[in-house]
Amino acid sequence: LQCSPQKTQFLHLDQTNQFNGVNITSTIERTGLGIIGVDKYNRPTVNMTRRKLATRIWPRMSGGPIDIQIGAQEEIGGTVTWATAKAFTAGTDNYLDFTVSGRLFALRFSSSADVAWSLEGYDINVEDLGEL
Repeated sequence: LQCSPQKTQFLHLDQTNQFNGVNITSTIERTGLGIIGVDKYNRPTVNMTRRKLATRIWPRMSGGPIDIQIGAQEEIGGTVTWATAKAFTAGTDNYLDFTVSGRLFALRFSSSADVAWSLEGYDINVEDLGEL
């Protein structure tokens, strides 16, 4: 419960995907991912210096639709160059294709619509391009 003294109203939070009638923008973002593959035990392996190419992402989620972006960075904390956002609808889409290269990847999942959604995880196809 929240109140607004200026508008003399009480607001009941966590009831909708809006705040006082305006859609909430919800975003999950991760930067600085140096994933290059998996080891023999299927655990992610990381290399921060080799260049990589991300071509496909398989989100494991419910709800939506949401927008998904993959970005690239050359160093941790560096500027992210984002690919154009693509819409993903759980239950309809299985994956999204991208062509993004860099030393590190960034992922962004977001929605500004009046929808609920939940992200449980994702798989991403990454190819090693080598030391360039």
